[in-house]
Amino acid sequence: MSIRTQSGTAACATVCGDSFFPWLRSRHWQAPPSAHARASTGLKFGLTARIFLASYLTLGVMFWPYMVPYTITAGHAAAPDASLQCFFYGGVVVLPVIAFYTAGVYWVFRGKIKQESK
Repeated sequence: MSIRTQSGTAACATVCGDSFFPWLRSRHWQAPPSAHARASTGLKFGLTARIFLASYLTLGVMFWPYMVPYTITAGHAAAPDASLQCFFYGGVVVLPVIAFYTAGVYWVFRGKIKQESK
């Protein structure tokens, strides 16, 4: 791979993607088009999700530690510790309540709707 033939961003994305996230690459990406046509929907979704995940992780690696490129670092963008602690404990209480409520709603309405046979 020659980095000189690519633009700066594309070269960095290619190098970062290959060196930091090799586990995201798959042999299925190199399969012929006829194999992709025969592939299951789940396989196609999984490979597409890998591509997007690799893209976003590569962007994160490229811009780290900046949240706003070359202006604000992650440390400067973080909220004060007291605020983060409040959100953490709020989440510890609120998220289980939401989970129990959702489970209760599913329990109440289970079996109410039946699939029509054609």
